[in-house]
Amino acid sequence: MKAALLSALLPAADAFLLMSQLIAHERADPIVQPDIVSGHIHDVLGASTFGVTFNPDVWSKAKCSTMQVQENKSNYWMPALHVDNGNGTFSAVPVKEARVYYLNNNVAGTRVKAFPQGLRIVAGSPLATEYVPAQPGYVDGNIGYTCQMAGTDPSKEHWQPSIPDFVCKDFLRLSVSFPSCWNGKDLDSADHKSHMSYRFSNGTCPETHPVPTMQIDLEIGYYTADYPADKLLLSTGDRAGFGLHGDYLSFWDVNLLQAALDDSTCQHRENIFGDAAQCQTLKSHRNDAAAQSCKLEANIPQENTGIDAPINALPGCNKPWDAQKGEKPQTCSVAPPVPQIGKASSFYNFNPDHNPNKNPRTDVAIFSGFNPAPTVSQPAITSLVTSTKQPTKTQPSKHHHH
Repeated sequence: MKAALLSALLPAADAFLLMSQLIAHERADPIVQPDIVSGHIHDVLGASTFGVTFNPDVWSKAKCSTMQVQENKSNYWMPALHVDNGNGTFSAVPVKEARVYYLNNNVAGTRVKAFPQGLRIVAGSPLATEYVPAQPGYVDGNIGYTCQMAGTDPSKEHWQPSIPDFVCKDFLRLSVSFPSCWNGKDLDSADHKSHMSYRFSNGTCPETHPVPTMQIDLEIGYYTADYPADKLLLSTGDRAGFGLHGDYLSFWDVNLLQAALDDSTCQHRENIFGDAAQCQTLKSHRNDAAAQSCKLEANIPQENTGIDAPINALPGCNKPWDAQKGEKPQTCSVAPPVPQIGKASSFYNFNPDHNPNKNPRTDVAIFSGFNPAPTVSQPAITSLVTSTKQPTKTQPSKHHHH
């Protein structure tokens, strides 16, 4: 199904795939809301150094990553999926699987460039009230939802732009595709989007963004079979789900990533370790044990997030709202408390049975105090705050060429 979907959307979707588990489930977003507790909870994959602030020197010393290739110290995140328990409480929905596709939808005969370290890419908008292509006339992949029905009703296993109105008997996959044309100079931009572009339908990049890169396709699957479809919502309070979005912070070993992009055995749109013929460049770098034992090093907001016990509200200014009934309220009548940032109180095996032998095996860092945590002074925040920090330009290096 996934292959068929990508074939329909992308001109020549060769790819390699990395499996992962969660590294964090917290209010942190070092791209859009750096240095503060962010507006809503994210589910995060990747490097153990993930936190509210991005520091290249810190990332370069990350002890591990939840990605199968440890030389990939990137992070990937999207809003977490929650369930309204119907009694005034909310719970985080357990994760079944997490994966990242590196899609090569470049024009045949041209070379895709590896991402420079520190490149930040954002896709989607948390305030969206309908599905609108990111850039009309361009290929914007898929930002949306696909039900897995465990063979009970294949007709329902199709992509759609909002949370399905029926129960997914196996799991619900959330997917975000990122733009894959870079302007060649900025690692970020004031709106976190204008330094990147989606491709034209023929696979070429616009002149303003001439450097072709891989398209990141971030997917997280959630165990939704036990929950009513109309009780699911994003951590932003979005019941419809049009506000699904994603962030990518690249921190690969650039030489290794470029070698993989240049390796024709790494373009099968399957797990890179599926057989001996697949992705020779990365095959020897596989380290599942390191990925599955990786734990967050960084500090986290000291608040409950619905993993180990229900919570009385979605953290942040995120009362449930329905796009069909209007836009999200931008402010709360009472500013929500802003927790301090400190060490995780425990690491919790986040699957339906909390079984350490069941995927995903990564222990997610949580704060599990049941009394209100100490708070700190911080301006009221909404689901989307544009950083006022100036974009950073890349430094010339031997790894990439402008």
